[in-house]
Amino acid sequence: MAGLAINFGLQFNDNWNFAGGLDFRTYQSEQYVEVFDLLGGNYHAPNRLDLPEHRSPNAANNAYREGEKYDYYNDNLMR
Repeated sequence: MAGLAINFGLQFNDNWNFAGGLDFRTYQSEQYVEVFDLLGGNYHAPNRLDLPEHRSPNAANNAYREGEKYDYYNDNLMR
């Protein structure tokens, strides 16, 4: 994360005040499901409800090896 965040406040009297700020930060993230520990197995076959929408539950390639990503992969840049 990089950038600058500024907060400020003004008190006009006992009944009125003002608070505001500016945020110029950026943040990049990746979110995904990855097979990382097979506990001695050769592959992971997820539940059919955990498969991506574009993949048929009867497809022959529904077995995922260690290090492969499945389900969702989101790459975000927030400004």
